[in-house]
Amino acid sequence: MREAVLFLCHLVNDEMLWRYAKLKEDLSGLCDVYWVFQTDNDISDAELHKSGVRIFEFSLDELKALNYTPIAKGLIPGSLHHVTLYFYQQHPEYNHYWFIEYDVIFTGNWIDLVGGFVTVDADFITSYINKRNDQNSDWIWWTLLKLGTKQEKALESLLRSFNPIYRISRRALVYLDRLLRLPEVKGHAEVLMSTLLYYGGFRILDFGGIGSFVPKESRNCFYIQDEHPIASTFRWRPALSRQEVEGTDIKGKLFHPVKC
Repeated sequence: MREAVLFLCHLVNDEMLWRYAKLKEDLSGLCDVYWVFQTDNDISDAELHKSGVRIFEFSLDELKALNYTPIAKGLIPGSLHHVTLYFYQQHPEYNHYWFIEYDVIFTGNWIDLVGGFVTVDADFITSYINKRNDQNSDWIWWTLLKLGTKQEKALESLLRSFNPIYRISRRALVYLDRLLRLPEVKGHAEVLMSTLLYYGGFRILDFGGIGSFVPKESRNCFYIQDEHPIASTFRWRPALSRQEVEGTDIKGKLFHPVKC
């Protein structure tokens, strides 16, 4: 069964059309690539239809109908996973779902990354997976996680991850959907998803970096993690320009965030 790739992008311009086209070309024959577009963001989708883009559209009202409990009124912060879950409910025919934010660039052919995990039996593949510890205990999103009484054991050792790009299995989405419908379960996606899945017995995997969830053969494989964030290719801040990424000699790595 083919895999789905969700390119989440609220901008419509030549740069974003190029990024979508590269995904589609690189993954032709392996994945169905969708441009995931929010209809109530005051930006026209006319150019997408004109360009023949495969569009999956959603609105905030449609996400609210999922009956999850967000931590804020909008998608940001912390609720982008609702988009993936909504897509899965409309398209349950896929085994795996790749979620890719618009400001992620891979300096290689996407087939090397996405295709490299086709035979890997993992339910959640993402980046910077690590447990709560003395070095990161002051992270603001730990405190907003609510799991309910049946999940209290997980509170002893929470996990977090960085999710501008990830792959998740259909069975993991079924599990998350069931738990997130409970009003007492809520939190930021970067702690909620990894914690629930790990303690739910699902296999989670880091596709790069140097953390404990990275297979030995994959250390710094698809992104470079450095103790100094500015030396990392994949990071929260500072942002990179497309020109910086195109000028680098570091190939086959993920870069984020990459601005126009």
